Amino acid sequence: ARYNPCIMFYLEGGSKLLVFLIAASICLGGSDWGYRAENGLILLTVMQLAYEYGELVSGGTTENHRGWPEIQQFVYYCDDLWNFFDLSGYILLLIWSFGNLHNRYGPDDKNETLMYITKPAISLSTIFLSTGLLRYFTVNESMGKLTIMLFAMIKDLLAFTILFTVCLFGFVITLYGLLHQVDFGACDGSGDPGCDKDPYFSNLVRSFITMFSATLGNFDLDIFYSDTPY
Repeated sequence: ARYNPCIMFYLEGGSKLLVFLIAASICLGGSDWGYRAENGLILLTVMQLAYEYGELVSGGTTENHRGWPEIQQFVYYCDDLWNFFDLSGYILLLIWSFGNLHNRYGPDDKNETLMYITKPAISLSTIFLSTGLLRYFTVNESMGKLTIMLFAMIKDLLAFTILFTVCLFGFVITLYGLLHQVDFGACDGSGDPGCDKDPYFSNLVRSFITMFSATLGNFDLDIFYSDTPY
């Protein structure tokens, strides 16, 4: 049979779309296949990783059937941003696969720590898998231009995010120092002895979330009218 790059391109995209759809259905809990969907996703993950390894050992060289990649092949492979999205998604799915198999066929008592790792792994993988699918929209001229613009904007947004975070963190430290452990009246009338009287600035994480929400317009000025000299 004659090799057709166009057909192979779409077959590759179709297989990645299938992986994404199965992973998404498992995350949403809407799959009626149960273990069959999970087993299928595990098998597809292994196949996709094998394909990515084939891309690694065959890229950047004129030699065929190489068993182990060389340094320049790693560089060649990593130069393609799409490979980063694909490989990241499959590695996360591989982590999920190990955890899933361990919980199904391992000891009777499920490992709670492993459960906390596997669920975020498959959930985060859908971000990389869906982003990687943008590659196959570039065959359309209009969509290709928009994809290029999107990645150019991401580079600018990354620089802005760094500056924004540095400035925001200064306000986080300031308000944490002034308002932490202040009674904001969040427990008034609740009757719960374990209620947190300071749900806004009790620690740095909550302080950051409070200030970040404020930058999005999600804030209540009443929290600043508390019984405090500040």
